[in-house]
Amino acid sequence: VAVGYLAGRDVNGCTHTTLIGAYAGLGLTTGDKNTYVGTESGPQASAGIGTSNTGIGYNTLARVTSAASNCTLGHNAGDHITTSSYNVILGGNAAPILTTGDGRNVIIGAGAGAALTTAGYCVAIGEEALAADQTGIYNVAIGNSALKLVTTHHNTAVGAGAGATTTTGW
Repeated sequence: VAVGYLAGRDVNGCTHTTLIGAYAGLGLTTGDKNTYVGTESGPQASAGIGTSNTGIGYNTLARVTSAASNCTLGHNAGDHITTSSYNVILGGNAAPILTTGDGRNVIIGAGAGAALTTAGYCVAIGEEALAADQTGIYNVAIGNSALKLVTTHHNTAVGAGAGATTTTGW
């Protein structure tokens, strides 16, 4: 199902896929079981073949190539994901430049995981939680600004501002 100006323009054999909004899934070619709702949600460049992705909101999952099983909600949430899979990203500008890596991240909150690019197995819950980390793995930041400046691996902080000024780990 495709509803909206140029929604699903490049679709060629996708099954069980729903595209709603102007340019939704514009570049999706052969991926199955995807749901993209919102202007420019879903792959915008040709060759989008990701499967089982859900993107709701303006510009969510707009650069997906072969990523699978991602769930995003909020404008620009997971916007740059290309191959990173099994991520849950909720909130405006949450993990907007995450691209590749191990995936399996849970990012919730406006600006949470703002700098993540290739991170894996991270949890960031709260506005600007884990905001500076680019490539961390196994970081857990729960609370507004928790681990906001950390750039290393295997850190845990719980509470508003917990570890907010820590940069290199505990």
